[in-house]
Amino acid sequence: MTSYDAGSIGCYGKTLTANAVDTVTFAEDLDKVEVLSNGAAAIYVTVDGSDPTIGSGDSWEVPATPCARTLPVPTSGKTIVKLRSSGAPAYSVSKES
Repeated sequence: MTSYDAGSIGCYGKTLTANAVDTVTFAEDLDKVEVLSNGAAAIYVTVDGSDPTIGSGDSWEVPATPCARTLPVPTSGKTIVKLRSSGAPAYSVSKES
């Protein structure tokens, strides 16, 4: 598991290790975050503190295509984004633009 501090805007150009969870933490309480992917593999994401599960109905999916997905954040306090993939896609996480 790798953890990153998102700074004031985001965390960019990271690469997932297959089946490992990365964590990106924002110091503030955000309502939405954007997850960008290079599309090398699907990325599963949670924003509620739980670990994402590949292919689970309890995780958001960013599909295996170059894209961005905006996700609602239902929690209060620090915003914690967790990501997992069966492959090694590159990703970025940022405040909603």
